[in-house]
Amino acid sequence: MLRALARFLSLPTLMLLLCGTGAQNFSARAQSPGGSDSGVVPGEVVVKLTQAGDLTAIAAQYHLNPVPLGQFGSRPIYRLRIVDGVAVQQRVSQLLADAQHRVVYAEPNYIFKAPEDNGISWSVGISWSVGGDAGAYIAQWSPQTIHLATAHQYTRGAGVTVAVLDTGVDATHPALVGHLVPGYDFADMDNDPSEVGSQQQGPYGHGTHVAGLIALVAPGAKIMPIRVLDQNGIGSVWVLAEALSYAVNPDGNPATHDGANVINMSISTLRHTNLFADLLRKVCSDTPPAGDDDFPSTGTPGVIVVAAAGNGGDTTLQYPAAENINGLLAVGASTQSDTLATFSTRGSWIRVLSPGERILSSVPGGGYGTWSGTSMAAPIAAGTVALVRSAYPGLRSTKVIDHIADRPARVQTPIQARIDAGAAITNAPEGFTPPTPTPTPTPTPVPTPTPSLAPMLALEENSSRAVALDSVTFTRGPFSVSSAFNFAADRRTRMMLFATNLNLLPSENFSVVTAQAVDSHNQIHTLIVEHVGRVTGFDWLSIVIVKLPDSLAGRNEDVSVNVSFRGLRSNGALVRIKP
Repeated sequence: MLRALARFLSLPTLMLLLCGTGAQNFSARAQSPGGSDSGVVPGEVVVKLTQAGDLTAIAAQYHLNPVPLGQFGSRPIYRLRIVDGVAVQQRVSQLLADAQHRVVYAEPNYIFKAPEDNGISWSVGISWSVGGDAGAYIAQWSPQTIHLATAHQYTRGAGVTVAVLDTGVDATHPALVGHLVPGYDFADMDNDPSEVGSQQQGPYGHGTHVAGLIALVAPGAKIMPIRVLDQNGIGSVWVLAEALSYAVNPDGNPATHDGANVINMSISTLRHTNLFADLLRKVCSDTPPAGDDDFPSTGTPGVIVVAAAGNGGDTTLQYPAAENINGLLAVGASTQSDTLATFSTRGSWIRVLSPGERILSSVPGGGYGTWSGTSMAAPIAAGTVALVRSAYPGLRSTKVIDHIADRPARVQTPIQARIDAGAAITNAPEGFTPPTPTPTPTPTPVPTPTPSLAPMLALEENSSRAVALDSVTFTRGPFSVSSAFNFAADRRTRMMLFATNLNLLPSENFSVVTAQAVDSHNQIHTLIVEHVGRVTGFDWLSIVIVKLPDSLAGRNEDVSVNVSFRGLRSNGALVRIKP
């Protein structure tokens, strides 16, 4: 049967199957880092009037359709269509100069994007085929850096809801199942905030990746997915305002307390907007200011908004992170070596750094992928905010931010505070008692089952050669140990094998699988296993990605490769190694 796989597992077929596995080759659309984000929705203006009764006269005088494209609740804030073809900015200037002072503000309907849609894509702009798995997701460097295990001894974020305003989520992903509450899709205006599109178009998977990091840091919290970016990664300030309103009060009834306590916004624009800034001031305030009611009532006052600072690599202000509003936390990105990431926007308005380089998280289709950007730093910080809110529920929003910023790791960068979840939880704010550690229950030992069948490597038809591909270029052998096409620091080739009878338990990761190669002199070379996962739609077929060792460098020969699973070894399959 396995020899017949060679006919089935052609290169185009393999690439199609891999789009649904943990070895997905996601790649976000990239432009130049720090590129312009000054776009507006054509032919639209956002206008706030002193009173609703002036709408008809204003529309007639300034050539606007008197039937609004949208109205913000019952307030005199409208999204209006320009009917005479005049440029948006020109019409805004005319409205602002209204001689009768009927216009409080007027502005374009500015466009928002995910920061990573401006140049920082999966693995810092490089497609990365080795997806990792749940074990690597948990064991990666960022949780260790922020001392997450220490924080989890006291709280895991129970009782807190984090809204994610992004591209939507893959609600079926194992890392998110059980963590989600109902959300909404403001891009398509329906109740299904799922990711839409493909990895070839826009920042597909961005929201799933962000949500996975919140679930990693605050697994006891609930996540409310709200889709505000379309399949091209574009959203407008009006959509964002509607989404913010929904996040704090989904059912419109403040007595139900179903709104988010924390909101993550891994999105940005280079333009300040009056509408969104006003809404942020009201929703983030512990005691909303008196005045006109620009924002609906909420049962959870003092919401904390965590916003990505942007990926400009400079000091250019990016909004909403740069709004400088109490209750808003602007987050830059740090590296594994505790330096400021080169792509991260920097400036005195950024309060803290958070891990944001080469971060592994969930991606659509059930797999895992590596991405870099302040979009990754923000949800790690948002998860930390959720932990502090859970541990100290009486702490005001501004004090939560102060507490996290005052209990950081100090790093030698222009932004000297890097979040430390462990320190934020174990060092109680003034007037509060530290939480009591939660006892860790002793698990009941479960015997590891012995597989009844040994794993079998797939072979080329009528051959003893393995069906094998370079995991980056998706080409067949022969394979060089070192390749310029591989983007890891070691430049070593990752080789993709296919096998049956590799049925991992839910509690297991790829560490239970080992691999080796035997050369022509019967010398054994250990192959490092980096990923094991199922090929979606073919539950009987597994993918195994191994890294070729330096000890095979310079060889020009066939080696016999095998894999072992719980003590049972597979058949040997030949792979050609070239200098």
